Amino acid sequence: MDDAKADEIRTWLLKALHDLQSAEWLLVRPDPLCSAASFHCQQAGEKALKAYLTWRDEPFDRTHSLVALIAICCHSMPLSACCVPLLLHLPHMQSRCATQVIFRS
Repeated sequence: MDDAKADEIRTWLLKALHDLQSAEWLLVRPDPLCSAASFHCQQAGEKALKAYLTWRDEPFDRTHSLVALIAICCHSMPLSACCVPLLLHLPHMQSRCATQVIFRS
């Protein structure tokens, strides 16, 4: 792998890490900001998927859609059938996760 590609992957992953750290900070506050934390979690997932696609040399359009990015990842993987359940449940995951955060003990 050339240095430019490695740097691009590192940049995506560092941004994903920063989004996760932001989400954590937003949730541990005395008054958790669940909606903002959920946004940063989505952003972290998006950037991690873009790092993976960059590593695989898979082109992707400028998008914020996890469904679209996962579809590209699944297309490039021989085990694409494993991605189908995730694609089917992804639209419901955000609301379910938000509910779990709000009602956590």
